[in-house]
Amino acid sequence: MTASTETQPADGWNEFQYDHRDSHLVAQPYDMWRRLRAERPVIHSDRYGGFWFVSRYDDVRTVCKDWRSFTSTTGVAVPRMPIVMYPGEVDPPLHGKHRNLINPLLAKEAVGKHENWIRDLARERISRIEDDVVFDACKDLCEAFAKRVALKVIGYPEQDLDRLDHWTTILAYRAREDEESQQVAQELFGYFGEILQRRAEEGPGDDIISALVFGEIDGRRLTMEEQLGNLLEISFGGLGTTGAVFAGALVWLAGHPEDKARLRDNPETIPTAVEEFVRYISPVTQMGRGAADDVTLGGCPIPKGDRMLIGYASANRDDSVFENADDVVLDRSPNPHLGFGFGPHHCVGFNLGALAVRIGLEEVLSTFRSLEVTDYYALRYSAGEGRGLIAAPMKATRF
Repeated sequence: MTASTETQPADGWNEFQYDHRDSHLVAQPYDMWRRLRAERPVIHSDRYGGFWFVSRYDDVRTVCKDWRSFTSTTGVAVPRMPIVMYPGEVDPPLHGKHRNLINPLLAKEAVGKHENWIRDLARERISRIEDDVVFDACKDLCEAFAKRVALKVIGYPEQDLDRLDHWTTILAYRAREDEESQQVAQELFGYFGEILQRRAEEGPGDDIISALVFGEIDGRRLTMEEQLGNLLEISFGGLGTTGAVFAGALVWLAGHPEDKARLRDNPETIPTAVEEFVRYISPVTQMGRGAADDVTLGGCPIPKGDRMLIGYASANRDDSVFENADDVVLDRSPNPHLGFGFGPHHCVGFNLGALAVRIGLEEVLSTFRSLEVTDYYALRYSAGEGRGLIAAPMKATRF
């Protein structure tokens, strides 16, 4: 059975087709999400072969928690990636077995051991910013810093960052069905194969690539397909999210000097603020699932086999859960945001991402007296399952 608008009430929404790559939605999604939560919290779109978009917090949380009814095996991206991504596109118990390969490397205690070199890296990138000279907070600071953190923990050579950034950006933000995307996928998987083979020959290290090459599940090594799928997912997660939170936080602080002063004067509150920036920015904006059976969600029947996009970012702006949801509340508590996901597929790298953003903010706030967005019209955002700043012209002045 294939879903259609005929299963929905006949109203003005029937002509609307939700598209997470549409430039209008990407530029300003919040009003649309607010209207959908109020009027059509589960709505069908014919785009990309058809899927349902889920916008309310309670419904999104239900989907995340109930993996038996809402499976990840149909793909976490719409349209889905060229290969199965592990562990995100398998359900428990296999999900946990793959996840356990890298969990020890991304646990809070293990991640904390990286703090010194991450801080050195943040200071080095900040040292490149000239006083009162316009720079791109994304390209010149936030992404440059965050992606190098991920690069080292994953185990990639630093000189490969530009190529990896090019490949993963196209696959993340394009529809993945055009000729260029298919060519990029071939190049990326070829590169992955070379990296994995080289590590197998060199022997194990203390990075994620080593864990994939030499780790075991049920007494066996991972197949090459499993290694590739794991590496693809960890690369998307590592290279495409932390910098977006960092950049979004700087833009907010530039426009709200009272918050900037508050964090500078009370640096012990920055970890709590980081959680709020993750909620407010939600760089993993939506994620795919599939109906494992005929289900009803938010009062809407969804046939077995239909695809879904669950709206993390919309859920994180749900004012039935978050007071002043469209503002950053630095000391928000409790803060049950879904910015790292929820349930068994909760983001495996959240400790590393939170640490990097905290250190980045600490160093920026202790270095610069002022921050200014020089042109708000020039702010640009990525499109797709993720939405984060990719261009943010700013100026900064040191103490």
